[in-house]
Amino acid sequence: QGWGSEGRAEWNARFAPLGAANMGIGGDRTQSILWRIAHGALESLHPELVVLKIGVNNLWEEVSQCGTDKVADGVAACVTAIHAHCPDARVLVLGILPTQAAPDHPLRAIVRAVNARSAALVSTPDGRVHFADIGAAFLEPDGHISTDVMPDGCHLSPRGYALFADALEPLVQGMLNPR
Repeated sequence: QGWGSEGRAEWNARFAPLGAANMGIGGDRTQSILWRIAHGALESLHPELVVLKIGVNNLWEEVSQCGTDKVADGVAACVTAIHAHCPDARVLVLGILPTQAAPDHPLRAIVRAVNARSAALVSTPDGRVHFADIGAAFLEPDGHISTDVMPDGCHLSPRGYALFADALEPLVQGMLNPR
């Protein structure tokens, strides 16, 4: 959702010219995506590429109740649902971004575990589904997250969206124009 506010300039410069549609909603969880897909969000759409960034909002409750596998399984279910409605689309799944400023915060290890399992579950040998962890783009050399990038340790600032676009744009271009 932040591409429409803090990230608007980057979106308009880099992704809007591709005919991209932003369907992100702040606070979304994998269950929300699955519900929207089941209730028509992708009807009549024939995208060449779907970029999926989901999972951070599942961390707070589900990890403590069900473990990291539950979150990764939800990400994989979203990919399955996307392909059920858009079978010709390539899917780029983005890992959960690092969260919380300190590199030793317990959520950092949880994010790494979810991302590793998600990558194993969704990546396909033919490259039609690709997992990318772009989290390093948001970290200082010592592993901290600057408040200039994520003022609250979770949500991106305009500078954070510039870093996001720098990391995302070549991935999108590579999947739209496979060699």
